[in-house]
Amino acid sequence: MSKDRDRDPPSRQGRPAIAYAAAAAILLNACAGNPPGGSDAAAARETREQRIGADDGRDVCRPQLVQFDSAGEFFAGPIIAGAALGAAAGAGTAAAFPRTGPISALIGLAVGAGVGAAAGAAVGSYLEQRRREAGEDQAALDRLVAADLERENAGIDQAQRSFDALLDCRVRAAQQVREAARSGALPAPEAQARLAEIQERTRRDVELAKRVSTRIAERGNDLDTAIDALAPDVRPQVASANATVQAVVVPAVAAQPSVPVRVRPDPAAPAVAQVTPQQPVRVRPARTPGFAVVETESGQRLGYAPVEAFSTRGAGRVATPVRLAMPPSPFALPPPDATTANAAGAGAAVPAGRVRSLAATNIARRDNFIESVRHAESLANLGFETAI
Repeated sequence: MSKDRDRDPPSRQGRPAIAYAAAAAILLNACAGNPPGGSDAAAARETREQRIGADDGRDVCRPQLVQFDSAGEFFAGPIIAGAALGAAAGAGTAAAFPRTGPISALIGLAVGAGVGAAAGAAVGSYLEQRRREAGEDQAALDRLVAADLERENAGIDQAQRSFDALLDCRVRAAQQVREAARSGALPAPEAQARLAEIQERTRRDVELAKRVSTRIAERGNDLDTAIDALAPDVRPQVASANATVQAVVVPAVAAQPSVPVRVRPDPAAPAVAQVTPQQPVRVRPARTPGFAVVETESGQRLGYAPVEAFSTRGAGRVATPVRLAMPPSPFALPPPDATTANAAGAGAAVPAGRVRSLAATNIARRDNFIESVRHAESLANLGFETAI
């Protein structure tokens, strides 16, 4: 047979490529509706400049913004890197296609992406993955979930601290502008323009925080499946305790000449309002002991202040100090010492109640972050002007 005969005609050469392209289209269409990681998969590919914008040199809070953005990226992917397994499978499939030209290369990449997506989805849910790793060993499953909860709690703590620092910076920047305007060092029109700019930057901060909050919630949904399986009483008890606390609303007045209301329940946090003597407000229990959430009579949240700064009010009643005692958590446990932590890492059983405690504190951290984002949004919409 001649060499010309051995060589396939152009029409036959194109058939495998067409078949591969069709397979790629089928795979991609099947995976396009629900790619591994959902919206986070696309978000994870964004650059920092796309997420928070370029540095224009005018933002005094840029370092805090960058820090918060970095903390938020911890939540950009799944708790377990199942998508990474799918990516490895997809890369292997793509490599199997001969890349003799640009069309072949694109086909290989497309089929590889489809196979990778399918492999990532096939890994299963978070709890299923951890159960497969643990086998029939319940203690091993407890250890895996406890370690995930600890990492998640540390990540939320970092995000909370960095968001608090960013919001503090915005509030202090606005305070400095107002003080400069009051002293005459800054003309009123320029001060108003600067305050408007700070307000707009804060609104963008809140939008970024909402995205982080959504990611935390999505990962929280995965963790909740494990919490319900390993400690089924935790979530109902936390929900019941939260409902009890939220039902407490006490009409109050300032028991001091002037009570600074702060952006968060911390005496070092900047003040965003002042409650004057005999000014009617409402107070609710805050998640931080010793602090109250302060609202106007209409329910508009102002911020946080020490509970001891308020007295009760009511017709014909003698004012008494406000009491907003938080019920003790049934899940509170002392942190493990180094010996316990090392033993757990070596394969020992997780201390009794540890998963329950970590689960409850994880839920509380998620709720705290959501609450701080809501308060920041309210503050941004008010333009830092919350005088009452």
